[in-house]
Amino acid sequence: MPKSSLSSVISTKKLYAGGDPLIGVLRGLPDAVLMIGADGDIFYANPAAEKLFGFAPNSKESIALADILPESSPYRAAEHLAALWRRVEITGRIENFETQMLDKDGKSSRSIR
Repeated sequence: MPKSSLSSVISTKKLYAGGDPLIGVLRGLPDAVLMIGADGDIFYANPAAEKLFGFAPNSKESIALADILPESSPYRAAEHLAALWRRVEITGRIENFETQMLDKDGKSSRSIR
């Protein structure tokens, strides 16, 4: 994981633990929001995401992005996830991204863009 990504993850974790106003906004959103590290681990899920995907609130259990993607998703493969991160590092954003995710019952939820 590039150092800048690691620093970003650590900073976000500190913000989450400290009750930063941005995290307060994310907590209040009706849409599911996930923060995912370059290693594919989900390190933040707002309450809407916890409900949709069945995550335990404030769980210390590590959940990987691959755990909520269908078997057919190309982003389950490390090389596809790495390519997505390279695109983020170059452009600073993700554009035109669409995938299916699994809900807490393992059923495919709607497309996420």
